[in-house]
Amino acid sequence: MNPTNIVNIVIIKNFKMKRFSQVILAVALCLFVAGNLPLSAKQAMHNDCLINVVKSMYESRQEKLKNPFHNKKADALTDLMNPSKVKKAPEIDRQFSDMDDFFCLEAPDGSIWYGVGEFGYEEIKHDAWTERILRSFHYTIYDSSFKVIGEIKDEIEYKDDEIKAALSELAPIVTQKFFNFDSNYEVIFALGVNTANYTNRNYSIVYSIGGKKDAAGNDEPIAVYDGLYCDGVNSATDSWSENYFLTFITEESDESLLDSDNYLDYLNSYKDVMKTYKKATYSGEPQLISEKKICKMNLPGDQMNAAPILTFAQGGKAYFVFQQYEKSFFVDPVGEDESVTEDNNLIIEVSSIGSYDSALKEECSVVIPAEQTVGDDRLLCTYYGIGNLGYEDDIIKDGDDYKFVLTTQKYYAGNDDATVDSYFICDGDGKVEKTLAEDVTGYVMMSDVTGFERQYMFITVSNMGYMLSFVNVPSGEVAAMFNSVVDGYSLSSYVDRVPSGLGYKYAFKAMNPVVEEGDAIEQVIWLDSEGRVIGVDKINLGEDVAMAQMFMSQVALSPYFFNTDDEHEYMFLLKRYRTPGGDGGTEERLLITAANTYDVLLELAPDENKGALSTVMPINSKGNSSLVVVYYDNKVLNADIYDLPFTRFAGGDGSAENPYLISTAGDFGQISKALAAHYRIVNDIDFSDYTLSTVAGTFTGSIDGDGNTLYNLRMKGMPGLFENLSQGSVVKNLNIHNVDFDCSGRSTAGVLTGTALGVNIDNVHIYALNAYADEDSYPDFGGIAGQATVFSTISNSSVNGVINLPESVVGGIVGDTRTTTAVKACSFVGTINGGSGVGGIVGTASNVADSFIDCHVDAALTAKNTVGGIAGSTARATIMRCYVEGSVKAVGTEARWYDHGPCAGGIVGTLGADYKNSSLPEGDDASGEKTSPVTYCFVNISSLEGYTPTIEPDYPTQQSTIHRIIGKSNVNYEPEVVGEDEEWNPIYGDPMPAETAISNNYCVSTLALGEADAVADHNTVEGKSVDASELSADWFKSTLKFVYGNSVDAPWNEAADSDPALYFEVASIINPVEITVMEGNTFDVKLMLVRAVPFTEEEFLGNFSFECSDETVVEMTGEFTYDNGIATIGFSALKPGNATITMFGSKCEVTVIHDPALGVDNIGAASAVVVISHASGIAVKNVAEGTPVEVYNLAGVKMFSTIADGSDINVALAGGLYIVKAGDSAVKCLVR
Repeated sequence: MNPTNIVNIVIIKNFKMKRFSQVILAVALCLFVAGNLPLSAKQAMHNDCLINVVKSMYESRQEKLKNPFHNKKADALTDLMNPSKVKKAPEIDRQFSDMDDFFCLEAPDGSIWYGVGEFGYEEIKHDAWTERILRSFHYTIYDSSFKVIGEIKDEIEYKDDEIKAALSELAPIVTQKFFNFDSNYEVIFALGVNTANYTNRNYSIVYSIGGKKDAAGNDEPIAVYDGLYCDGVNSATDSWSENYFLTFITEESDESLLDSDNYLDYLNSYKDVMKTYKKATYSGEPQLISEKKICKMNLPGDQMNAAPILTFAQGGKAYFVFQQYEKSFFVDPVGEDESVTEDNNLIIEVSSIGSYDSALKEECSVVIPAEQTVGDDRLLCTYYGIGNLGYEDDIIKDGDDYKFVLTTQKYYAGNDDATVDSYFICDGDGKVEKTLAEDVTGYVMMSDVTGFERQYMFITVSNMGYMLSFVNVPSGEVAAMFNSVVDGYSLSSYVDRVPSGLGYKYAFKAMNPVVEEGDAIEQVIWLDSEGRVIGVDKINLGEDVAMAQMFMSQVALSPYFFNTDDEHEYMFLLKRYRTPGGDGGTEERLLITAANTYDVLLELAPDENKGALSTVMPINSKGNSSLVVVYYDNKVLNADIYDLPFTRFAGGDGSAENPYLISTAGDFGQISKALAAHYRIVNDIDFSDYTLSTVAGTFTGSIDGDGNTLYNLRMKGMPGLFENLSQGSVVKNLNIHNVDFDCSGRSTAGVLTGTALGVNIDNVHIYALNAYADEDSYPDFGGIAGQATVFSTISNSSVNGVINLPESVVGGIVGDTRTTTAVKACSFVGTINGGSGVGGIVGTASNVADSFIDCHVDAALTAKNTVGGIAGSTARATIMRCYVEGSVKAVGTEARWYDHGPCAGGIVGTLGADYKNSSLPEGDDASGEKTSPVTYCFVNISSLEGYTPTIEPDYPTQQSTIHRIIGKSNVNYEPEVVGEDEEWNPIYGDPMPAETAISNNYCVSTLALGEADAVADHNTVEGKSVDASELSADWFKSTLKFVYGNSVDAPWNEAADSDPALYFEVASIINPVEITVMEGNTFDVKLMLVRAVPFTEEEFLGNFSFECSDETVVEMTGEFTYDNGIATIGFSALKPGNATITMFGSKCEVTVIHDPALGVDNIGAASAVVVISHASGIAVKNVAEGTPVEVYNLAGVKMFSTIADGSDINVALAGGLYIVKAGDSAVKCLVR
């Protein structure tokens, strides 16, 4: 199972700066030497410095029952495809030459920066060799996009007994306000020197980029520390702050004991000293907060690879974990007695420090017995330590309780220093609570997937061969277990997991390549979360391959990392024979190639000017992805930098006249790189397997969805698809379906954007939204935008779903509006559970110039208080021609010193006070210069509920705030205070006058009045009662001025008659709306009902309506599942023909095609296109230029797609059955 190592790959999946001693940033998985890398990728020693494994980092709608989604065929792209989409050798974006050092750095915001170094040497010639003495250095610092941050340079001054530098590099961290309080960035230069008495001396020299220089122009150090930087933890709780704690490590010993009769006395004085500092204050330098000394004979684990210090941050605090053996692990570490000290323990000490603390505070001390096995002569000892599995993640803090992942390593005689490892969860008393894995051959850490625990693949040996166990941590649950041979595929240890739908899937590189016509074909086997094969990618590495190593990480397994098309590309580092047969030796090559099509994106070989390939770093840092390729030539480094992805977008140049064309999730992810550009979405996009991140920054361009749909969005901790929309940006004609939105940690959030500032959002529809947050989060939330301000307009748009944010201000469309925001012809259908300020359209409308016109709500609205069918509260914004269905409920909150009651109304919960006395003339048709804040609205809700306050009111009208139209209005505000009583309580004058500026509002007569003696009239807070039997399209048109049509100015659907709906609203959504299947196959159709409260499964089945236009072509199989309001219904294709499936009024057009003889066949009776199968795939011939060609496996997974250019199309495929589509025709083909 061990992979063979051939090349130096640096993996940076997720840049976590955790390292002990002077650590290189990343893992050099291998060098060009023979041998195997342990699967655990354990830390190793390098120049007495521990190398830490850094884990390298988804048509206009006219009738209410009409489906909103277009038919999206591949041929929609035919006239849009950009020739640049065809794979070609990418250009080098930037180059660095003649370097002595190229280093990755962690910036204060967590992004990756770079240090490019040049060294000045003095060369001293000896008889047989030339000695090089480092005399100076010059570093240029670049940010993640390779913009120059600044430079540092200095000369090396050696002390009298110092000979030369043995270590010279930057520490992998950049700070800004740690060593002083200016705004300059700070870097640390690590210098290790040899001395005349054969010892090493280490320094950490701190420089301020752009700081003070000496007379020679060199940078003056701002601080010098003995030892080397070994750890840094940033306890800041946001990305823009900085609160580092830095640790430097050095050694000490009592040299006077060297001549002691007992040399163990000297060894006991030989210690690692770790000094930790907190950042400088305004008045001084960094403060020493801890000095921890650990005897080298007591170091934890195998005393080489386990870090004695581990740190992490949580809740604004930094935590420090020190570990060591209580006694020397060996009785005599350097003598002949190799016995292990008896009755020893592993001691784990946890301390913490807050921002304002001056010293570490002890949290806990844990003792774990370091028990040794007796009776096995081969077993020399068992080591104990934490941090070997997940580094700082091996410390599990839950409230005030601590648990630890303990690693035990059995060291056997004659085992070449390898150990047999086991992993356990220990509690705070040092007792084993769970066993994760025992006696493992190795492990591989899986990349994180949102919503799931950390996971490791443990490899063990059984009588059935290698067993692979995928274990979740910290629960210890075995998520999957299977043999290393699955369906005939032998799996290697190159593996990772990637998001897929609501879960994840695994990608394995096959153990050995297959050879086809002299070419080495590697295979990537895709398995579902239970270990079943769901796909195979074949990668052609070409001829004369001696060795190959695949770059395996979650980010690179995305089809959008190297390119933004939907094809998977893979990167390999090769040793290729220079001549056939291998007589000329090998050379190292980098190969990036597309799976199955064998299109090569990039192949690099040794270069006569740059040198041999040395290091390859695929880097993904805060939206800036790069491929860094470093060459080594005669003691200098040369680097080529490629911006990733190599190609993006299906066409366009980003101008308003020729927008970028978005056809994949990968294309969508590139929007953040051009925030002022214009974009058009050209087909539906499924985000199931895409890790979605917000378009960071301020977007000022435009997005035209062209009626297409974004499916299956998983959003966590994001403000929205866009962080900010601003300055005239436009988003229009876009559907978004099935959104799981965890907006924990946000202050403002919406599916489309957190904040809209001067934006035009039109014809945007969100279906099947599920929004929620943890109990400590309470964002202002809107289904489309969290906040809309400065003349923003949202029109012709809708949201359907469930929003559960019990502490938040929530609006079905927008959370909060300010500064003349307009919402026109919008609807919300669903359920909202919010805090104070909940409305079906808007939570809080904070400006009198805001407006909400022609809106429809059908929802179950629940809040603590301040809840209305249209608005939770308004500052007397205009609400006109709105229709509300569903229910409104205020449940109350914990008692405070005041309580204004439910503040619940069918239209508005709280209407701002009318201090200007803007009353209207009397009469149903009241008009005039004064504007009514609420007019021409109708309430048709089934219930309006409040609560009884537990606190007595301060004045009589304070808590009478539940009414059919407006809950709290002018009369409920505090009257004028005319005096004080003897206990200094206010004495109030006459109550505020009743609200007189509203008019022409009506309510269904079945809804009870908020107060029994209230007046129910069109210009009161109760509205005028109307019997439901009186309602009709004509009534709404004549009485409430509804305008029927299909535009923002005429948005109401006349066909809805007595139950008004906007022209674009739908009752059900079916997916797909069109499907082509082979006779004899089964297929699924998904159906969702757009309802305020989703049906239960029993209600769905009880109301189910189904019709098939030809049941001899298609029939239901009886397979049915129902989850979160979405039904999945199975069908069978019986014979060739066409049929229309109709369920709840939505239609799916089905075409069943004939299953011809397997193998060679024409596609379509009148077509000259030919598909020929062969041993390694298929050839598609005679395809007209511009015709879309797609290949699917029988599970419906697209294996290949392209646009024909008139030449033959060769597709590499594993053996099996496939469906080949050319245009609108298809054929099944067997690859034997």
